[in-house]
Amino acid sequence: MVDYQAVKKALENISPGRFPSGHLIYSQNMAALLRSMNMKSILILRDPRDVVVSHAFYIAKSPEHHLYNHFQGRKEEESISLSITGFKQNGSFLNDIDTRYRAVLPRQQKRTI
Repeated sequence: MVDYQAVKKALENISPGRFPSGHLIYSQNMAALLRSMNMKSILILRDPRDVVVSHAFYIAKSPEHHLYNHFQGRKEEESISLSITGFKQNGSFLNDIDTRYRAVLPRQQKRTI
């Protein structure tokens, strides 16, 4: 769940002419927040194959990542498979790559990738 007040506070600290980068799933509330602050968002989509490979390696090598324990110590193929298929385990979850991409596509363009 997104803490909109924390996001708003962080965005208020952005100097004019600068831009922040980050990962947020689209929601009407977030879109309204950005509009109220006279900000726009830009969506850049990487090739999903690149995303799953990069994601799997990044998490497996980042102890501070909240999913590190699910990826650490696995073979590369297993980590990549987890990033593709997702999982729900011990209160943690990762959506499959199709669900993650569908969440950011406009409704009329939502297709299986």
